Amino acid sequence: MPETRGLIGAEELSRLPRGAFVVNASRAGLVDTGALLHALEEGRLAGAALDVLDVEPPSAESPAPVAARLVVNPHAGWYSRRAEEAVFRRAAEAVRDVLESDDVEEIKAKTDALQAAFHKVSEQIYQAAAEQQAAGQPAGDGASADGSAGEAEEEVVDAEVVDDERS
Repeated sequence: MPETRGLIGAEELSRLPRGAFVVNASRAGLVDTGALLHALEEGRLAGAALDVLDVEPPSAESPAPVAARLVVNPHAGWYSRRAEEAVFRRAAEAVRDVLESDDVEEIKAKTDALQAAFHKVSEQIYQAAAEQQAAGQPAGDGASADGSAGEAEEEVVDAEVVDDERS
C-alpha cells in the first residue's frame, strides 16, 4: 500500500529509545529496511525481526537483509498443508458459530483461545529462528522434513481440539 510504505523510517527509528527492538510482521515496506539496517549498524537498536520483505521470496537479485541482531523469518514460516487447511476451516467455522449462536461471550472465548494459540506459535517460531541465527545456521522455513510445522503447529491443533470439545 503506497500510503504505508516507509511509515517507519529513519526519523521514526531515531525516536525509539536506545536498545529498542523492532518487529515487522505486518506488511512489507512498512518499515524502511535501509533505515532499519542503519539503526542496527549504529547500535541504536538492540535487535530487529522481519517476517515480511520488500521482495518475497528473496532472490539473488533481491536477497534478504543480513545484519547482526537481525532475524529474518520467512513470511510462510507457519506453513504446512495441515495449517493451510486449518486457516480456511477455522474461518468457515467462525462464520458458522456467529450465525448459529446468540452467545457473544462463547464466540469471544473461542476467538481469544485461537488468538492466544497463534501468538504462542509466533513466539516459538521467532525463538527458533533466533536460536538458529545465534548458532550460525540459516533460518529454516518453519517446516520439518514431513511437511508439518512441528511442535508449534501441534499446540495450535491441540488448542483447537480442546476448544471444540467444549462446544
